[in-house]
Amino acid sequence: MPSEPDLSDLFHETGAAEKSFCYPRCGDSDSALRFYAVEEEAQLRPSQLGAFREPDPSACREIAPGEIDLVIVPGVAFTPDGATRLGRGGGFYDRFLSEPTLEAKSIGVCFALQLRENLPREAHDLPVDLVITEEMLP
Repeated sequence: MPSEPDLSDLFHETGAAEKSFCYPRCGDSDSALRFYAVEEEAQLRPSQLGAFREPDPSACREIAPGEIDLVIVPGVAFTPDGATRLGRGGGFYDRFLSEPTLEAKSIGVCFALQLRENLPREAHDLPVDLVITEEMLP
């Protein structure tokens, strides 16, 4: 989203690490968040909202939650310890992070001004393992 840190450079750096880079896509029929392996930028297309790019499911392989090692989680705000994340209200990442086969670490990525000590939390809200901001990078 335009209000989130741009992580597109990570895509170009994954080849050296011999890792797959997956992009999320909201399911067309069930609103579930799914991840697809993207090998080249041509496999991305504008989302229905046009605010971001998402994988073309006809051009990419879907990745099962159990195959994922790390999930970069966006948010409107986070507590510094990652215990609470304020999303956009759809619950897509909370549902994905609760997948029984998912054993991946989760990293919340935001701008430093999005860190807050006290955020509202509901029973279904899941924490992230770590939060990173631009101020934490070299």
